[in-house]
Amino acid sequence: MSVFIGTGGSEYEKPRVTDAADYRPKFYFAAQIFNPMKPFLLAAAALLLLTISACKKENKTPNCTLVTRASLTDSARISYDAQGRVATYEIVGESVYTFNYTSALAAQCVVSIPGNPTYTTYNVFLNSNGTVSSMSNSIVIGGTNIDYTYYFTYNAEGRIAKCLQRYDQTGGISVKLDSMVYENGNLVRKFKFVSASVTGPFYLQEYAITTYTDRPNKMGYHAFSFVEEPTSLLSGFYPFFHLYGKASDKLPAETNVYTNTGTLSFKMNYTYLLDENGYVTEENVSRSILAPSTENRRFGYSCE
Repeated sequence: MSVFIGTGGSEYEKPRVTDAADYRPKFYFAAQIFNPMKPFLLAAAALLLLTISACKKENKTPNCTLVTRASLTDSARISYDAQGRVATYEIVGESVYTFNYTSALAAQCVVSIPGNPTYTTYNVFLNSNGTVSSMSNSIVIGGTNIDYTYYFTYNAEGRIAKCLQRYDQTGGISVKLDSMVYENGNLVRKFKFVSASVTGPFYLQEYAITTYTDRPNKMGYHAFSFVEEPTSLLSGFYPFFHLYGKASDKLPAETNVYTNTGTLSFKMNYTYLLDENGYVTEENVSRSILAPSTENRRFGYSCE
């Protein structure tokens, strides 16, 4: 094939007759290089990539925050501050828990009830990651002052491993210790101990064994009945669940509760309704054997 030397009017080697392609004019080669369709094709390809990227973003599973909880016996509304922390937890018609984060490591929670705007105040101490390390409050009942103190320790995964709870009133104290065992990111065994002193000795009162579904738990401690709460001295600590660190990875399927001698006391079975994003919108808890009962709980979310 001949090689052109220079441009228009330049001399060139005469091509061979059999080399028919060499008879094409130079603008033909330019057309091959500067194909006017290429910009259009490149723009179309770029638009296609942007469309695919936008679709992927639209299909991203939203992050949802719990804002309502309801059962046959009560309902609750939850609000959050600009940092995403619980600001108020209102149990409708009963009480309002108002959180004031005084520093990165401390908060106060004032509980108001109808007729008493300062029923009790929790002094809450936090770890650097925002989980509760300890909290305390006092309540006056029948002229008697009762002090409650709770101490939390966590495992390496950021889940509550132990909770020491102390109940003080005139005439003595009562102490409970909840100890949790996790496997594969799930709470599988919980032991409840009692004592008359924070230093022991501690005696096993009961224990619970829980199995799990294959569904991810996107609602934290709210997925459980009271038997899985890490504070067995009292129950109903829903307003503080956001401070409890990581809950089990999966939704629970069944909990069996045993006495300290190993006798099955009662069991809890859990079933769920999930929305299209995998969040629990309804949970049914069925208790059998001792004091059989059923409980329906519903949950609402704000998603973004």
